[in-house]
Amino acid sequence: KQEEEGRKDTGASSVRQGKPNKARGEGSGPQQTPSGDPAQSGKATPDAVKDSSKAGSKKKTDKQDKQDTGRAQNGALAKQQKAVDKILKISKDDGGGEAKNASKKSGKKANNLGTDSSSGDGKGQGRGTNTNNNKPRPTKPGEEELTEELMKRLTENKMHILKKPNQKFRNARYFCRLCDYHLDQIEDCVKHMKDNRHCRRKEISEVDSVLRIIPEPTESQLAALTSAVDSVWHRRAIQPAQKALRQEIVKRLESLLQQHIPDVLLYMYGSSLTGFGLQDADINVDLCSSDKDRKLTFLLKDVNTLMRDKKDCGFSNVRADFSAKVPVLLLTDDASGLVVTMAIHCYSAHCSSELLAIYSDMDPRVAKLVIAFRYWA
Repeated sequence: KQEEEGRKDTGASSVRQGKPNKARGEGSGPQQTPSGDPAQSGKATPDAVKDSSKAGSKKKTDKQDKQDTGRAQNGALAKQQKAVDKILKISKDDGGGEAKNASKKSGKKANNLGTDSSSGDGKGQGRGTNTNNNKPRPTKPGEEELTEELMKRLTENKMHILKKPNQKFRNARYFCRLCDYHLDQIEDCVKHMKDNRHCRRKEISEVDSVLRIIPEPTESQLAALTSAVDSVWHRRAIQPAQKALRQEIVKRLESLLQQHIPDVLLYMYGSSLTGFGLQDADINVDLCSSDKDRKLTFLLKDVNTLMRDKKDCGFSNVRADFSAKVPVLLLTDDASGLVVTMAIHCYSAHCSSELLAIYSDMDPRVAKLVIAFRYWA
């Protein structure tokens, strides 16, 4: 009995202290009080268990991050120490320029390692920076410094150096304004200056620049120009009497042909009708037919045969050129010595000549200026 009472006393004391009863062989952990209150018994609820597990995992991750950063820094320092030891070893062996070069390389590596470890995101992984973004465009062969003579030639030929590279022609360093052409090297510019197209455009540009700076003509200059145009007009232009003579020649030739080919029609066109021709200009005649079914090519050949057989008809030196793009028949008037050029399918040219003749009748200065330009040309 005394032993049993002693055992009961020891078990009650262990329950009060929250310790397992070794004598009874009960499991570890707090014992529930007879009242059944978990707060009083010291047993944790499920929410409390979750919170405690989260706090524990957070502490573990923080510790791991600190350990990782420490390991990365230690590794960087170890690499730096190895590089320094290598430099010292080389300097002991050689003592020359190799040690200096190795020290420079190792210093750059150490600096990069230091920046990577310091600028990391907490896990020892640094973000590298690109230092070559703003490098100037490297010089290429032929990009030597330009002399004053070359610069002068470039300016004269309307070429300039590109300040920024072109998106389409990335290798181009020069641009020709006259030809709208990109060039890569100075040798290409020199070659382009000798190009025929560039030379023509340069000449036109120079003439335009000269015309822009020419002052307005004075009254005496205008009077002299007017007298020069009038003199050319009186000496070289087809006068009204000569124009009437040409029309008479065409009518005489038409009446001669109608004696053998009744459906023949002749229409004068060109400078003889407009009055824009010189005195020695040919008489252009369009051969037509009143018969719409008649082929004009055969009609022209018939006229050629007829005029060759005719003698003492007032026209001589008959010659044909049917292989040309526009087949023609040439005749010479014996009385005036003028040449008649007969062609076919010239209706549009006849209409244009009539329109120009109307312009000439509206303003007499038109014919004078045209004659002067043609004679001076």
